[in-house]
Amino acid sequence: MKCCLCKNEIEKQKGWDLGNNAMPLMDGRCCNKCNNTKVIPARIKKSIKKIDKGLDETIKKIIKKSIKK
Repeated sequence: MKCCLCKNEIEKQKGWDLGNNAMPLMDGRCCNKCNNTKVIPARIKKSIKKIDKGLDETIKKIIKKSIKK
């Protein structure tokens, strides 16, 4: 099986030869190198954006409440 990101062959790891889930970058399977250098950082970045958005909404609510007082 080939990595959907770098097109290199996915190496078998302890009997598992299907690699890693490449989402959110692509709908497919990726090798360990791409998982560690591309996929996981992309997931972390996406999570941070969600947290930032949640914080922004919370801050807006706090500001609106303080203005109403």
